[in-house]
Amino acid sequence: MLRIILEWTDAQPDAEPRLSYYDFIELMGVGPEDPENYQPQEVYRQAAGHANRLMRLTDEGYINARFGGGSKTGPPFDFIWIKGLSEKGYQAIEALPDPQTRTLELLDGIAEAIRTLNDQEAPPEQKRVAERALNELKHFLRGLPPGAATEIGSRIFGG
Repeated sequence: MLRIILEWTDAQPDAEPRLSYYDFIELMGVGPEDPENYQPQEVYRQAAGHANRLMRLTDEGYINARFGGGSKTGPPFDFIWIKGLSEKGYQAIEALPDPQTRTLELLDGIAEAIRTLNDQEAPPEQKRVAERALNELKHFLRGLPPGAATEIGSRIFGG
């Protein structure tokens, strides 16, 4: 389920896409396998199992999401707004990029942004000083244990 949620959220243009209960059930592949031998109780059982699993994974911190609606006589939620997987969710499916590499890539992006500033936005000497500072920071981060580098990177970038 985590991989399906990851693929779905990656394909959405919104930062926090909304998914209805029935669209979620369809996304999970619930439906009559053989329409001629449709057994509604089996479909309802599968749907309930997937909905319960989704709510449990969200409650346990694997999925960053919030639920809307729901009733005692209907589905447990009408809509879910999904931001994506949490770090815990990524770790569970082993799809989490190396945090140290991610921090270094962010620093490379900042260096590139500094280089693209024109001279009126930042004089050449300021750009050189900023790039040297970034290179020193990257060198420093590479020498740290991964956990420490990740902690510093998350504090710098708010991640």
